Amino acid sequence: MLLTDKTKEYLEVKILGHQGKKIKAQTSDGNYIFVYPTAKQENDPIFWEVVTDIAKNQIWLPVTSKLHQLVQSDWLVSIL
Repeated sequence: MLLTDKTKEYLEVKILGHQGKKIKAQTSDGNYIFVYPTAKQENDPIFWEVVTDIAKNQIWLPVTSKLHQLVQSDWLVSIL
């Protein structure tokens, strides 16, 4: 199943950059939020390089609406 506008569990965000261990993002509504990486992501230097590349290329990503964490499956969500 693809994420759609009807899915309230997720937000679409454009990654703007990171400040320390928080990722600054803009939602599709124009609001600014911080996305919080997991402990494993926080300590992964490749993760931070990818975040920087995503910000430079202005790529939109899904995040959970409650915890503001990146969705591991990207834009696809299992229906099971």
